[in-house]
Amino acid sequence: MEKETKLTNIELGKIIPSPRNPRKTISEAEIDELAQNIKSQGLLQPITVRPFDGGYEIVCGERRYKAVKKNAEASKSKKATIACIVREMTDEEAFEAMITENLQRKDVDPMEEAFAFCELVKTGKSVEEIADRFGKNKRFVQERIKLNSLITPLKTFTTKGVIPIAGAMMLSKLKEELQNSYFEYLEERYQRDENLIIEVREIRSWIEREFMRLESAKFLEYDEDCNTTPPTEDWNKGKFEKCSTCCMNTGNAGCLFYQMKGDHYCTDRDCFEKKTAAYWFSEIERLGDGRIVKDGEVPESGMVVILDDDPDVKNGYDSLKRIRKLLMKQIKDKGYMIARYDTFDGRCKYYADDKRIPALLKQGKVIECITLGSSYYIEVENEFFYINGFNSEKETPEEREARELSGKYKHEVEKMQETFRSKLRDLCDDYGMDYAKRSEQPSDEEECMFWSLILSECSTSLMKEISGSCIARADEIIPYVKNNLSDENKWRWLRDYINETCRRRSSYSDIGSSIMRQLFKYAYPEKYDELSKSLSEKLEKKTAKIKERLKELGYGANGKKI
Repeated sequence: MEKETKLTNIELGKIIPSPRNPRKTISEAEIDELAQNIKSQGLLQPITVRPFDGGYEIVCGERRYKAVKKNAEASKSKKATIACIVREMTDEEAFEAMITENLQRKDVDPMEEAFAFCELVKTGKSVEEIADRFGKNKRFVQERIKLNSLITPLKTFTTKGVIPIAGAMMLSKLKEELQNSYFEYLEERYQRDENLIIEVREIRSWIEREFMRLESAKFLEYDEDCNTTPPTEDWNKGKFEKCSTCCMNTGNAGCLFYQMKGDHYCTDRDCFEKKTAAYWFSEIERLGDGRIVKDGEVPESGMVVILDDDPDVKNGYDSLKRIRKLLMKQIKDKGYMIARYDTFDGRCKYYADDKRIPALLKQGKVIECITLGSSYYIEVENEFFYINGFNSEKETPEEREARELSGKYKHEVEKMQETFRSKLRDLCDDYGMDYAKRSEQPSDEEECMFWSLILSECSTSLMKEISGSCIARADEIIPYVKNNLSDENKWRWLRDYINETCRRRSSYSDIGSSIMRQLFKYAYPEKYDELSKSLSEKLEKKTAKIKERLKELGYGANGKKI
């Protein structure tokens, strides 16, 4: 027999949220925004409750309940009610309904999704059943369930966005001891920078160093083939034993590097770290090709400068710090100069194979550099930086000291400016909603800010008009806007912004892709129709045999039985 369902208004005081609701992240800002919408438009969808302990428990709609309650408290209404669908449900039915509603949201939090999938498994649902029910593939569900293996602090960092979901997946496969070790390292950094966002490659690098997994070791090629060009002196002199014959390799098999099936690990951390540092040093020398600037020399055209902002290795996690210290020692022992990034006037966006690089080098506008990654991962790469005042004459000791001190001063100023920006971001978080609610017409100053932000996202052609460069600085954009804020310019910037933003975001954003289609359908309807028709015909041609076979099997293109 179908259980009774009825629609009625119930006093807020008789309703309680369910402690089993899998959705744990409901921000005050969300509640405020929804409360305002309900106040102006009314409650568009009733919440679902079930009779519970003499009152009612929320099954679906806790956010709506909190928003209505907030409005009631603001108006000091003691008998406020909310529209409810009342349904008799068992604990299991109610919990499953909560999970289903939560997982059908577009913005579902990955950690909440992981918890929900795990709870469904506990109720006896198989991974295949969960995948089919929510339109996911089996691997996706399995990986989400694995996220529950994260320790609580790392779950929190994932929800905050500090750890990307791909990185969280890697960390979830580690034992609790290693997860705690990573959390301690991460917490220390987060205390210094609350806007921290970790890169996936940094997490991968940390895991590989902690485990010393040989298949991922960068030195693998040199270790197996001492004739590889250019081998390091350590390998040439036989200082390092091959991992494939070393007793400290857990696999200890001759076919380790090319035919193996299982993972193999090094148990000699000292040797592993020395080999890693030696490999990166050999990469530096390979990229430098005999042109690396030495201490006391002034960088000139044709030379290569090593860049790093932490040459004394004060930052980073322990295993990486040890490798970086070994690497820095090899660089300094060879007499190479290590310059800071602020020695030059910013990174050039062109790569070595770009046809514009030779001309820029010849004009003395850029210099070739070797960057070493950061304090939290090593990645040796060739890049080009704009020159800001080096000349070809030899520096005196006083000039060199003055240049280095000037660089340190600039570095300290930039650190303080970043701290200031960070504090301002905190203020924006605290007062942003209040500012956004102001209803008066924007001032000239606010309008200038708005158009400056729009212009900063526009195409390189507009940037060149402002600064003669593909990248315009804030101190160029803001004055430019103030002096050129005509209607004609505003509408041109607006259209350029729409076009550029759609072009950039269409590959990863549904809204970017959708607006791009709308833009061309509106601005160039004939071209849009022509392209649409052409691609539709190609699709029809490519899928004809597939559809024909599906029809023979008795199915439609949507995979459903005809």
